[in-house]
Amino acid sequence: MSMLEKPLVSVIVLNWNGKHFLRDCFSSLSNQIYPDYEVILVDNGSTDGSVEYVRENFVQVRVIENQRNLGFAEGNNVGMKHARGKYVIVLNNDTEVLENFIEELVKVAESDEEIGSVGCKIVQYDGTIRYGPVFMNKKGFIGSARSHETYDKFVVNLANCGCASLYRKTVLDKIGTYDSNFWSDWEDHDLGYRINLSGFKSVYTPKTVVFHVGGGSHKALEHTEERFIRITRNTLFTYFKNYEPKNIILRFARFVCMLLARHIIIDILLNEIRILKRKFIKPNPKSTPTPMLIERRKQYTALFKAYLSFLRSFKSVLTERLKVQRLRRVSDDRIFSITKEPQ
Repeated sequence: MSMLEKPLVSVIVLNWNGKHFLRDCFSSLSNQIYPDYEVILVDNGSTDGSVEYVRENFVQVRVIENQRNLGFAEGNNVGMKHARGKYVIVLNNDTEVLENFIEELVKVAESDEEIGSVGCKIVQYDGTIRYGPVFMNKKGFIGSARSHETYDKFVVNLANCGCASLYRKTVLDKIGTYDSNFWSDWEDHDLGYRINLSGFKSVYTPKTVVFHVGGGSHKALEHTEERFIRITRNTLFTYFKNYEPKNIILRFARFVCMLLARHIIIDILLNEIRILKRKFIKPNPKSTPTPMLIERRKQYTALFKAYLSFLRSFKSVLTERLKVQRLRRVSDDRIFSITKEPQ
């Protein structure tokens, strides 16, 4: 493939009040060695001057303004609808990329028409890997790779991290983009699973590195009850939508029971024992450990709220499940067998 034959790539940067990140992000995108790409800023109703800043300083960037914060999933979907490229790259605003970022991702995608998504190595500025960019099969569930050696290998995986991933546009047109019901969190897991069950591949390459601050536009919301509820609910959404029928019983029901057993039976019981012990058996006026334990009580309440949120959305999620299962070309057993973490 010569330089002139390289396909157009659309890079989507979603932003919500992240003006302080945009100089580094767009400057790094402007230095790409890849010859044919467009950069799209999708702004989710920022009030910090983000749009004005980009229009004044990065005139080559296409700007799409949403009137309100649509969340990560639907915000990126808006960008995907306007993308003109053969490939779409979703990139967080709190990132910087190396000059070979687009080049390497496209090179992998062009090597195999069955590749629907390509992920890359996402590291913090100190060189550590905190946000697992490789989601693998963990005994039929989705989890980040355990071994950091995996991050140095090319692997087929269950999903790529939405912080920085390439998607083949024709695959998105066929199976759909992010599920807007998720708002944010786990939408990338869900899309990766759909890519796999539809007969395409989700792969990861370590040959391009993305530097990531982490938390970016939602740093203040990172450890809130609201986000805990959403992550738990979206996890349930993902498994319920994507598991084939037998795994609704074998794995989804098991997952629900695991959550209940862990949080309700074990955690609550042990937590309450600790509270009673420190209050009555070994009181220590010099220490105040109970606030942390009391804070954990809120998590148990949040878990129930997450289940209720899932049940309230059950009808719409069931409709989505029927759509997803009509896309299925590959069994769960096959997907799990090819997405195990290398030993």
